[in-house]
Amino acid sequence: MPTTGNIHIGGVNIKHITRQALIHVVAFVPQDPTIFPDSLAANINAPDEEMLEKLLALTELEALGYERQAPLNVEGAPKRVVQLVALARALAQKPKILVVDEAVDVVHEAKIWAALEDLTLISICHDLTHIQMYDCVMVINDGRLQEFDTPDQLASQQDGALRGMLRRWGGPPSKPLDAAPPSRT
Repeated sequence: MPTTGNIHIGGVNIKHITRQALIHVVAFVPQDPTIFPDSLAANINAPDEEMLEKLLALTELEALGYERQAPLNVEGAPKRVVQLVALARALAQKPKILVVDEAVDVVHEAKIWAALEDLTLISICHDLTHIQMYDCVMVINDGRLQEFDTPDQLASQQDGALRGMLRRWGGPPSKPLDAAPPSRT
């Protein structure tokens, strides 16, 4: 397991990227995202109408009965709607890297998962439900990297941390983890 190295985004070492530039390539959707008592369009804050159209089509928020110019009911909005608005807001930034907290289940919906194909997706999670969908898994304990490999590789390690979590979560897999939609990191 590497103990040193560099991080590159688009082939550029992040040591050579300003903090301001880095903010524009990474977007984050927190576990409990915030929406504002403003219109759907204002909450998403897309740079142009074309992007807004794409994001509304992806999230299907209008099909759920939400109008793009009508104020959102912040207090009564279902969790799924809040997640979809927050995801659309993050994607409006056109990030290269999308970081989502585990509670953001909407990223695992087939249509949205497919739309994230060109992004590096980093999902912070404790729930192992969708672990097989990812190319790589990092097990971090007390701020230290314990394991890093494919889900199947880590699940097959007899004394591995991920295998232990899988055992506690519902038993270790007797075969490689089930196939899933196209993978992400």
